[in-house]
Amino acid sequence: MLEDNSSIFNTSSDTEVVLHLITISKARPFFLRIVEACEKLEGAYSMVFVIKDKLVAVRDPHRFRPLVMGRRSNGAVVFSSESCALDLIETTYGRKVYPGEVLVADKKDGVQSVCLMPHPEPKQCIFEHIYFGLPNSVVFGRCVYESRHAFGEILAIEAPVDCDVMISVPDFGVEAE
Repeated sequence: MLEDNSSIFNTSSDTEVVLHLITISKARPFFLRIVEACEKLEGAYSMVFVIKDKLVAVRDPHRFRPLVMGRRSNGAVVFSSESCALDLIETTYGRKVYPGEVLVADKKDGVQSVCLMPHPEPKQCIFEHIYFGLPNSVVFGRCVYESRHAFGEILAIEAPVDCDVMISVPDFGVEAE
């Protein structure tokens, strides 16, 4: 649809699709362009945009991808896909961003919430617990380490092997640098 309407793509990134959808929107104020674009998306995403003096955070309606909000000691709002990232920058956990929710944060009005659409049946991406999340993160209300430990117990029962030692692959799923 975008290419039929003269959009030119320079990459194979899904982010470029989102940017084109925002560009063709005529909604005002500007953050409503993000809302309009996200209403057309299907699939998994959590995104944060910087627009002048505002942070705009959005999470997919199915809740495939996690997104949390925190606050710094100076009152600044922070968004992250993992709760443990908040600890690294000495930020207090505020709350999760709800499925289909758009949060707009600025100094003047604080944090305002706008919902994208009614929430379909909630779903969770298993890869958040297996590959993506750091062990000390809480994703979908559950500690990633505890999930991985439980998965290991189930694997040992369902697919036992005769071995002396079984170990995980450190940082599996994390791109090498």
